[in-house]
Amino acid sequence: MCTSFHRVVHFEITVNDPARAKKFYTDIFGWKIERWKDSEYYLVSTGATGTPGIDGGLLKRTKTNDRIINTIQVESIGDYMKKVKEGGGTLTTDKIDMEEVGSMVYAQDPEGNDFGMIQFSENSLKKMRLKLAALHTISWFELPATDLSRAKQFYEKVFEIKMPTEEMGPGMKMAIFPAEGMGVHGALIQSEGYIPSQQGAMVYLNGGPDLSKPLSKVTAAGGKILKDKFGIGKFGYIAFFLDSEGNRVALHSME
Repeated sequence: MCTSFHRVVHFEITVNDPARAKKFYTDIFGWKIERWKDSEYYLVSTGATGTPGIDGGLLKRTKTNDRIINTIQVESIGDYMKKVKEGGGTLTTDKIDMEEVGSMVYAQDPEGNDFGMIQFSENSLKKMRLKLAALHTISWFELPATDLSRAKQFYEKVFEIKMPTEEMGPGMKMAIFPAEGMGVHGALIQSEGYIPSQQGAMVYLNGGPDLSKPLSKVTAAGGKILKDKFGIGKFGYIAFFLDSEGNRVALHSME
């Protein structure tokens, strides 16, 4: 699942001389700039995949295209074309379908600022996920549950979330943790051979801005606090608890 909707995911810089601009940005910032297929459009990679920041493009400047344009990812290009017009904006191009990428359109807000909107194709999103996943040593975690319903209720209360339940095959059920972005995802699992434990590897769950909030709900939800919140220097704060099934789990936050 991708959850980057409504965020700026791409920029475009208009230039008079693409070759000169390519040399400038490569020499100064070390950007990797390559022509896209046989077009006059150049793809810009500003850094390694998985690091903060976004990538963009260089294109030839025209009378109607003479400024930096930010592109926002949307779920449905058609729906958001309607929303832009209803909100007082204008569409400056028709929908543009790009092979292997998706569909996009350029628009202008009521203040005269140009921007783009893009709906990536499913195949394009899949490639992004695979590329990002390759950077992570860990891409998935599972917390064993003796009683999946009880465990699901515990985590939903502590984190104020909803966890959809999935039948993964004969004798295997999961409750999926909601996840942001394309990083590490995980689930509660009830199946033969999956035994809750206080030993071995430990999963650290995101405690939000301040882990004190979810930690305060652990006991009432049926768990036990093993070690209260404590600082780990510039890396923030952590705490340890036992969940309803007897798994030793950690919380982390920066405050």
